[in-house]
Amino acid sequence: MPNSSILTIAIPTRNRAAFLAQNLLQLKSELQNIESSLVEIIVSDNCSSDETEAVVNSILKAGLAVTYIKNSTDIGWGKNFLQCFEMASGKYVLILGDDDFFVDGALSKLINHLKTDDYGVICVKTFGFDYCFKSENPGGAAASQVYYDSGEFINDAGALLTLISACIINKSLVSSVSLTLDESPNLPILHLVLRAAITAKKNLFLKEYMIGCKRNNSSNYNFSEIFVDEMLNIIRKECSDLVSNTWIVRLEKKLLVEYYPIYLLQIRISDDGATSTNNKIFESRFGSNLRYKYWIKPIFILPRFLAIPYGFMLTFIGRVLGGDLRRGFHFVKYRLYRLIK
Repeated sequence: MPNSSILTIAIPTRNRAAFLAQNLLQLKSELQNIESSLVEIIVSDNCSSDETEAVVNSILKAGLAVTYIKNSTDIGWGKNFLQCFEMASGKYVLILGDDDFFVDGALSKLINHLKTDDYGVICVKTFGFDYCFKSENPGGAAASQVYYDSGEFINDAGALLTLISACIINKSLVSSVSLTLDESPNLPILHLVLRAAITAKKNLFLKEYMIGCKRNNSSNYNFSEIFVDEMLNIIRKECSDLVSNTWIVRLEKKLLVEYYPIYLLQIRISDDGATSTNNKIFESRFGSNLRYKYWIKPIFILPRFLAIPYGFMLTFIGRVLGGDLRRGFHFVKYRLYRLIK
């Protein structure tokens, strides 16, 4: 692809040919009304043993230009993510999960924003889906906000900064950053997102649902190890010298109220023995924090029959405060629709 590409969409994948096929077909549809030279598409195949290569060959024959890279050995998903970023030639780079799909018309909107101004990071809202990303799209009015204070942007974007498919990075701003997994083995792109956001004069948050993400489609992991310890350690390291500590503290409070409750609720519902481990990590990180002690901690220590309704209450409040209530209502409505269908 020519270097005139404004956006590289790089898809790391391994043995998920069916999702990749759906993703590439959706991208082909989205690109029908976009100048072909503006978007570069890369598929980085981490030594798949399924039909991944055949899927790429099929979409190539159908007319979608794709740069296909197949690793001769499994280099690990984190290194494959970084390989995607390194191979990208576009001004902006989106590492798109193979099971994360642009909603209809979203890519054109994104390209229009990229063409009209310079940003460090463009963050887009995502939603989870179980069956069909088109039917389960919560919809809503288009909205966007430009940030000239990187701390405010990082605080408002919050946990979305850890989701690779939600962040489009200006590669020129992080060309000197080391692409290693030494300090962020589970969140390999987060330090790039933060560095670009901090270096830029302005960042953009597109506050409409633009990408649907398949729920419960990742490997097993300990939630608190990654999204409490690793995430907050990276944020404090990358931001401590350039972003006011006030913003970092506000972000941690925001996560406690709006982000963590639903995942801790899921841990208590599953009752798989992970409660104690997660509790220790939260206690170590937030033990003296009043929001933790009187808001989050009861999910851990209450009897399960009380912790679950309490967790649902916290999740509802968090959705309201985070402006995400529409997504919650749509989720419930769609589930009810499937039950009575």
